[in-house]
Amino acid sequence: MALPLAVIVSDVHLGDPSGVVSPFPRSGYADLGGVRVRRDWLDWMAQVDARLAAEGAGARIPHLVINGDFWDVSIRNMDEVAALSLAFFDAAEVERRFEQILFLPGNHDHVLWSWVQMQTTVIRPLEKLKGAPAVPGGSVVFPMPHAACAVLDLRGATPAFAIQGVQGPYTGDVFVSGLTRGRIPVNVAYPALHVLRGDGTALLVTHGHFFQLAWTLLSEVLGPALDPPLPGGLDFYYLELLNASLTDFLNFALGQVGPLSGTLQRMYDQIRAGHEPPEVKRIMDAIRDLMDRALDFKAEPRWKAGLQEWGSDRLLDFQLYLLKRVVGLALRRSEAGWVMPTVRGEGAFLEDPRNAARLDAFMACAAKDDSLRGFRVDDLVFGHTHQSLAGRPLTLPSGRRLRCWNTGSLVCAGEGCDFQPVTLDRAGRVAAMAPAP
Repeated sequence: MALPLAVIVSDVHLGDPSGVVSPFPRSGYADLGGVRVRRDWLDWMAQVDARLAAEGAGARIPHLVINGDFWDVSIRNMDEVAALSLAFFDAAEVERRFEQILFLPGNHDHVLWSWVQMQTTVIRPLEKLKGAPAVPGGSVVFPMPHAACAVLDLRGATPAFAIQGVQGPYTGDVFVSGLTRGRIPVNVAYPALHVLRGDGTALLVTHGHFFQLAWTLLSEVLGPALDPPLPGGLDFYYLELLNASLTDFLNFALGQVGPLSGTLQRMYDQIRAGHEPPEVKRIMDAIRDLMDRALDFKAEPRWKAGLQEWGSDRLLDFQLYLLKRVVGLALRRSEAGWVMPTVRGEGAFLEDPRNAARLDAFMACAAKDDSLRGFRVDDLVFGHTHQSLAGRPLTLPSGRRLRCWNTGSLVCAGEGCDFQPVTLDRAGRVAAMAPAP
């Protein structure tokens, strides 16, 4: 059996205590060079090693596609995640099995895409100015691209790899490679990889967070209010531009505020379970006092000031009651994917018409991408839901038909996670990895 051109994985969640690396001994993990690693990851490595052994010494698979949520910076501080990442890559020997990594960020590691853009469009251009002669006029830094898809063109004699707007060679010249201690090049693209086949069809690989309201909320709510409207309608550029700030807030900023991060996570879990955390009353009282102080009626006659004070107190109480009810309802209803995705897995994800409609909208954005013009996307590989799929047919509201593949996740309560890497051969065909012989 020939080596695949690429292997695609997602939702490893390095940084989540239930992800690929555990900070303490527990069921489902084994020691790998001093790091506690999911047995499911080690079993998959055994499958890869069996393929490589059949090819002979020194064989490697050209691409490991990390399709989002490999690093999880929504729960732990960035310094902790970086330390775990270095320890993991020191032990895992990914570079012995793969030539390079293509990283397509998800929502839990989206901030790394924001930083790659900052590094390449702002920091590096400014650093080049050190000691350089002053040149009047011209732009010092560059606009962020927001979207820069990867393209793997299989129509020629050899596969051709490129990232939109980035000149080759693709040697992983971004800081993300440092999270592997530079052991393997990491190239970064967002939000998708387009695999172009010789028969005019294409495969699209993307994490899948844009299929849910939490990660398209700003474009859906604020997009219709734009005046003038978006030129040409929504595309990958505007989908990312409008939603990136909220994604980074929810999946990075709230996890980087020290002891408050743990408090927020605990409150979140309790509300979703139907309980009211004790902190809620203290927070509501603090908000009420702040709003009450902002309403100053001292300049009014005493009788009028007293009436307004009483009325404003009741109004504030009612508004805070509504706020608490709405937030609690939203978090509880998130079990059905209403606003926020569920923490671990989502049953019947594709059956939800809201998710199907957003997937349809995402595919409409993809159709506007220059690299896909003249191609028909008939295969989709995504992650995000933590539930694997293997070529499941789907008809979208627009009538578009897809075969859907999902690579599952390495997050689970015990042993035997639903982790299903898929392979891509040199003709662009997708297959779930077969067990090692």
